[in-house]
Amino acid sequence: MFLGGLLIAGVLAVPVLNLITPLFATALMVHLAKAALGARPHPRLPSNVAPRG
Repeated sequence: MFLGGLLIAGVLAVPVLNLITPLFATALMVHLAKAALGARPHPRLPSNVAPRG
C-alpha cells in the first residue's frame, strides 16, 4: 500500500495527469485492498428464507 501511495504522489507531480489522479488512485487502492484481503465467498441467504421480488 505504501508503494501505491508513492505511485499516486508521483502522478500528482505531473501537471496534466493530476486531473485524472482521483480516478486512478481510487482504482489502484481498491485493487490493492482486494488483493490484500483475498477472495471471499459471497454470502447467501439461508435455505428457509425466500428471496423478495
